[in-house]
Amino acid sequence: MNQFKNNLGQTTVLTAASFVQNQYGPTGAVGSFASVFDSQEEPSDPQLRIYNLVTYLGDYRLPLPGEATGGHVAILGKLIFGIGGASCEVDFDWKTGAQISVAASFIRVLAAYSEVGPATPPAVKIAAMYSSGSRAARSQVTRSYPQILVNDENPILFPVPPYAHALNLFSTDKAFYEPDAATIRYVGGADNGFSTASTSLEIWNTDGVPFLNGLSSEDGVRFPECAKFVEISVPSGDSYMITPCFTLSL
Repeated sequence: MNQFKNNLGQTTVLTAASFVQNQYGPTGAVGSFASVFDSQEEPSDPQLRIYNLVTYLGDYRLPLPGEATGGHVAILGKLIFGIGGASCEVDFDWKTGAQISVAASFIRVLAAYSEVGPATPPAVKIAAMYSSGSRAARSQVTRSYPQILVNDENPILFPVPPYAHALNLFSTDKAFYEPDAATIRYVGGADNGFSTASTSLEIWNTDGVPFLNGLSSEDGVRFPECAKFVEISVPSGDSYMITPCFTLSL
């Protein structure tokens, strides 16, 4: 059998029956996901290559003027890749289009609805394909956590996902971005305690770039490489709905 040939791809119809609870941290067993693409080289010649993986929604479109808004589509992708007996696993946001470059001799792509609701389409066509070589253009790969309430009685603590290097925070309340509205702390490990880099959202910065300026960048705000968890808290009496979104190094 021949090894991989360029531009192999596969299309799958994802149904709402394939659903994983998209909570902070692990998203459940692989068996909960639908297989979109699965391929590996001949065991006799497992060559290392750089694979450019492309994922997209095959039948997604924006509503036309005057049309009712379409159903909410929130899909979580899972990429499993490796060489020989070593493998890695990473979750990512399945957007209308994304490119991911990994070094591997085998790749597997899975997907599932990460959120469902009354307007969720009962089925959506998704696809994945790959070719050899790194991607030609930059494509921001992200991992978003679900919207969650943070208040003085409920500070949120969530893990940094694999391959993450920067964080963006989105809120429907503009007051969340005002001075001293929120405090961010990092945890380097289970026994390390919180970092001393706790700071208000207004002055949270890396390389001298304030968080509010970082929001306008492509990557968000970088955090310490040793960070394993992030905690976000707000002053007494305050309450906000926020969505954390990490930028991945893929």
